Amino acid sequence: PRPTKQMTTHAFYESWLASFFDQVVRGTLRVAKELQFFRYLKALAEANMTELNHYKLSEIAGISYGTAIYWTEFLVAVGVLIEIPSLQLPTRRQVKRPKICFADSGLLCHLLDCRTTEDLLASPFYEKIFEGFVASELVKGYAAWGEESPVTYYRDTSKKHIDLLVHTKRGYVPVGFYTSQARDPKLVLREMKVLGRMGERVEEPVLITDGTLIAEKTDVALISATAL
Repeated sequence: PRPTKQMTTHAFYESWLASFFDQVVRGTLRVAKELQFFRYLKALAEANMTELNHYKLSEIAGISYGTAIYWTEFLVAVGVLIEIPSLQLPTRRQVKRPKICFADSGLLCHLLDCRTTEDLLASPFYEKIFEGFVASELVKGYAAWGEESPVTYYRDTSKKHIDLLVHTKRGYVPVGFYTSQARDPKLVLREMKVLGRMGERVEEPVLITDGTLIAEKTDVALISATAL
């Protein structure tokens, strides 16, 4: 919580990051260079909801490959990051790397210099920020009920891609995004059929919308992100 109502969002996250580094990071990771760690956090923010590539992240932050892995595992363990694993099926070759997203979308926006709504909508990272918000809210929702997250994503070597999947007792629920910056909904829905063709049990797909795109007619469920 903010110490005062007058504190700006920017000041709050600056203060939180400073405290997090001093009280948690410095002692646990024995990191002496604050700038280096925050450069890595920034790189992770720009890679939000993309497949985890520690080699690329380490190059951007100027740290070793092993250090990048260690820092990521630490940030997941303390709840700053959430891993979205890749769905692994025996019937087709899939990408094995997880995606990562920030548990706190406010912190993510701070790291990406999105201080206003206008900044957010104009950001080149907007779509991944939105996807990460949805993914993190789904995962945190299951955690609040004391349940392990059933949220994954799917991408195979044929480049078929399903943004998110929620595994239920009745099968997989494919989740896509309906925004002005998202992929073509027709392509999204077509690629969602890949699991059914492999014999997996699949429920009706869902598209999550941010309200920036008006749908006059749709054959699938549209759910506002505010309902999550």
